Amino acid sequence: MQTQTGKDFWERVDKLNPFTSIKKLAIVANIDYNTIKKQRSELRFPKVGTIILISKVLNCSVDYLVTGKLEIKKNYPTQIEKIADKLCIVSEEDLTLIKRNVELLPSNNTLLKK
Repeated sequence: MQTQTGKDFWERVDKLNPFTSIKKLAIVANIDYNTIKKQRSELRFPKVGTIILISKVLNCSVDYLVTGKLEIKKNYPTQIEKIADKLCIVSEEDLTLIKRNVELLPSNNTLLKK
């Protein structure tokens, strides 16, 4: 397993950063700019709390920023299943039918354009 460094972390931040500077990222994430600037210049990992704030602003997982691994979660309930579970009114048979119908819907918004 490859050891990750602070340099790797900051490269991933740069790759995902939608702002024109790290200073703007610090402002949006409510992180002290001087602290983040020093950690970045020394190629160190920030504290865990700072990593969490950065991951929220960049809309990615902490795991990705720290390790570089993208985790694709399998076997998690779909949104339809979550809603059905909360309502407790949809049978397995109905749920299957709903899923099939949802899959048949156009992927773009052609129905809304009419």
